Amino acid sequence: AEASKVEVSLNLTPSRITIVIADNGIGMQPDARGKEASYGLKSIKERIGAFGGELVIDSRKGDGTVLSILMPATAAPRQEAPDDVSCEQI
Repeated sequence: AEASKVEVSLNLTPSRITIVIADNGIGMQPDARGKEASYGLKSIKERIGAFGGELVIDSRKGDGTVLSILMPATAAPRQEAPDDVSCEQI
């Protein structure tokens, strides 16, 4: 929030893909990073985890936020969704 600058970097190696997103915003409260109610972060972590990756959050109140996405260069095979899953567009 309140960022005036955002930097995005991508680093590729034979075994890993690293995406870093850094801003100069107001940062996050330490307890906000682990809250189950934080659907945005929870959703991102779940999606990255589904491919064998990891989300690392480095944020200090008043000092911006750095999100690092660490992914294996070769993702695990996708699993088929169950037949009883439905989606609704909002």
